[in-house]
Amino acid sequence: MARAMDRFEKRKKCNQLKKFQTMKARSKLLEKLEEKKNRPKKLRQERMRQRAIQKCLAAVVAVNYNKNLQINFHKKIQQLKERKEMDKAATFLQETISSIRSKKLWLKYTEFYARVVRSRWVFMMAIRCWRRRKSVDKIKVFLVEQSQISTMSIMVSKFLKKVRRLQKFAKQFVACHRARMKILVDVWNDVESQFEKRLSERMKEARRMRPIKLSEKSEIR
Repeated sequence: MARAMDRFEKRKKCNQLKKFQTMKARSKLLEKLEEKKNRPKKLRQERMRQRAIQKCLAAVVAVNYNKNLQINFHKKIQQLKERKEMDKAATFLQETISSIRSKKLWLKYTEFYARVVRSRWVFMMAIRCWRRRKSVDKIKVFLVEQSQISTMSIMVSKFLKKVRRLQKFAKQFVACHRARMKILVDVWNDVESQFEKRLSERMKEARRMRPIKLSEKSEIR
């Protein structure tokens, strides 16, 4: 009896556990179904909330942008005014300095012109010598370039000659190879025809010899 009671209690406990597990599974399924039903509503609410947040952020950004624009606009106006004043001051200083310098330069130019007029022939000879030196340098450069071009043309002509020789050798080799192949094909055809003739003759002889052998066997028997 005690054993039967123990078994009964164990079965009870197992049944209770199974019922509990099934109830849990049912509750989970019901929760999942409710979540599926409520998902579109939640998604709509989240989208609406995100749109509201985006609108608020856009408004905040626009307000900050307008404030920054006003501040920057005022700053740029002040900077432009300061630049205009600085430019005016700089132009005034440049004009005064240039006028002073121009006076000094005109004095130097007049002195230089007087010296040039005095020693005009000396300057003319120096200029002619300088032009001749420059022309000599140009002629040297031209001759060097022409020599380089001539060497390059010689090298190119040699290279082309070698290429043409190689092309001729290659063409001759190809022609020789083709001629050899033709000769080998002709020889092969001749040998093959002779071999076929010999085979045909031997086959004919074998066919002729077969009935004789059969008759000889019958006679022997």
